[in-house]
Amino acid sequence: MADFDQEKRQPEGGTWSHPVFGYLAAFLLPFAAVTAMALLVRGFPALRFQGVLVILAVLVVALNWGLGPSVLATCVGTVLLLFLPLSPLFSLGVLHPADMLGVCLYLGVGLTVSVLTSHMQRARRQADVALREVIQRRQLEQRTHTLLNTLLTMAKILVQAPGTGKAGNHQPSLPTREVAAHLGELTRNVLDCQAATIIALEPHTDRMSPVAAIGFSPHQERLFWMAIQGSRLSERLADPALFARLQAGRMLLLDLTQPPWCEQAQPDGVRPAYVVPMRLRGQLVGTLTLHLREASPDYSAEEIALAEAVAELTALVVERERLLHERAEAQAHVLALATTDPVTALPNHRALIARLDQELERAQQYHRSCSILFLDLDHFKALNDGYGHAAGDAALSEFAGLLQTQLRGMDTVGRWGGEEFVAILPERNADEALHFAEEVRASVAARIFSMGGGLYLTCSIGVANYPTHAQEREGLLGAADQAMYGAKSFGRNQVRAANDPAVHALRTAGQTEGGREEAALMGMVEALATLVEVRDAATGHHAHQVADLVLQLALAMGLPVSEAQMIALAGRLHDVGKVSIPDAVLQKPGRLSAEEWGLVRTHPMVGADVVGHIPALRPLVPVIRAHHERWDGQGYPDRLEGEAIPFGARLLLAVDAYLAMTVDRPYQKARAPSVALTELRRCAGSQFDPQVVAALEQVLRGGQLPSPVAHGRM
Repeated sequence: MADFDQEKRQPEGGTWSHPVFGYLAAFLLPFAAVTAMALLVRGFPALRFQGVLVILAVLVVALNWGLGPSVLATCVGTVLLLFLPLSPLFSLGVLHPADMLGVCLYLGVGLTVSVLTSHMQRARRQADVALREVIQRRQLEQRTHTLLNTLLTMAKILVQAPGTGKAGNHQPSLPTREVAAHLGELTRNVLDCQAATIIALEPHTDRMSPVAAIGFSPHQERLFWMAIQGSRLSERLADPALFARLQAGRMLLLDLTQPPWCEQAQPDGVRPAYVVPMRLRGQLVGTLTLHLREASPDYSAEEIALAEAVAELTALVVERERLLHERAEAQAHVLALATTDPVTALPNHRALIARLDQELERAQQYHRSCSILFLDLDHFKALNDGYGHAAGDAALSEFAGLLQTQLRGMDTVGRWGGEEFVAILPERNADEALHFAEEVRASVAARIFSMGGGLYLTCSIGVANYPTHAQEREGLLGAADQAMYGAKSFGRNQVRAANDPAVHALRTAGQTEGGREEAALMGMVEALATLVEVRDAATGHHAHQVADLVLQLALAMGLPVSEAQMIALAGRLHDVGKVSIPDAVLQKPGRLSAEEWGLVRTHPMVGADVVGHIPALRPLVPVIRAHHERWDGQGYPDRLEGEAIPFGARLLLAVDAYLAMTVDRPYQKARAPSVALTELRRCAGSQFDPQVVAALEQVLRGGQLPSPVAHGRM
């Protein structure tokens, strides 16, 4: 049981019930009674009271102070009747036998009345005490029964799983503060307090956190919530001994009118307060404070036990709140692990799928547009192999941060897997998404990444749009992935839309996953193409166009995807030999001299020789060497004729000539596509393979090629 710091109350009845006052009355009342009898007899000689007044005095004594004082009063009254000269029982010098008999009778009656009335008074008092105890016990039992039922209800609420009610009911359980408020209100009613407060302590500290306040005025309740939060209990008690007693599980009785509590805001009329410790597993976890109406209420042992039981249950409430909070944090952490990529801190594959489903559902409901970007870091495997996986992870993280800076608040970017990322762009149509993707590509290409002392990286991006390119999630992702793969196949560091003709050609030709293995050649291809692009940006840009169009032409003429891709690689590298030609010759605006023209004619052989030093690219050598041979045998460098010219070289010759005519060159102005196509038809059978020209015309008429996108450095 808790140790109360209070004084015992005085016995019921007050100071005047003390026996000393009874014995004093046993002397004074008989004197007063006999004197009154003498005065009455003198005034009315015929009256004989026979000690009636003395007997009445004895009754008064007996009724108030018990048997001892009443017997003493009887004896004193008898002596007075016998010996006081004022007594009406005496006549001058003569003592009649009848008077002696009356005195004896008085004595007997007085003693009898004293005994009877004393026993009756004692029995009455005992009966009153017993009745009062029975009533108090019944009331206490009723309060205890009510309290225990309520505590049982609260305990059932506490053991319920959070967020559920009774079995099968699926109703939410009471919030922790509401449960604590119920407990505080219950304690306040049962123990007749003016107010009750519940305060929790932070784990392993004594910093307080308010939980519930019942019985305060609105003003005082606001002060309670404001003053308690974050303050230390030990400092608020201002006495280490008091704090130690609470930690030991002992209750405190505080006089709030004394410093330092008198300076703290308290409700009107609340002076003392019991502080009941809330302990759990031997640790102080909070306090239940009862603000009392009386200075020191006389609580029974049962009521004290109830207060302690409420404090223990409230401690469970506080512990429940803490456990729920920890569980919520753990669930949030697990959810974050399940939906967040640990390397980039971006949404992972699973989270992207869920978000894309939400955005597509919203786009369908409100008939809006939604685009996605499929992004892939170029040559990431080489980065990992050359600098280690730690550098690779750093590159992914830096790339992710750069992407986030480019997005709007409504956009989402996440890691799809490996070096692939997906960006979800609600409310963007296909053209807007394509423009935004190009901005992202340019930002990545212009950035110097921190790993390896500073590296340039590039990315390939595929763009797909709902509802333009696909109507559902898998189709949209597949379209963006195909577009991204097309960007990598056609030279990397570029943006391709799902409706790009070259991408469409790859898709309709039945691209397989094996194509991704073949795309590994692009690392070496890009290394060589960069030489050309750095030397002459126009030539590098032309090579991208040639690779795109020759791939479409090869697929249109029925070549397998693998062969078509190899011809496209040859188109990407067909001018690599021009690195050996001086700038004065390449950029000369007028006609070339014979010597200069001889230098230009060497570039197919130089290019083939350079490419031939790379084993994986040796199949490209015949195509690159022969890409300026003519159908009539008047080309260079080997004057091959007709079908002796490699088929890929015939395709490359037609595409190269068409694109060269449609752009500005130092030595000629760009021609219209229709004019260039007319020139191809005119030269079919002499310079170009007629079947190739016919197929190219069909490809060009099948759909207008999108404007080529400018490319930065690799």
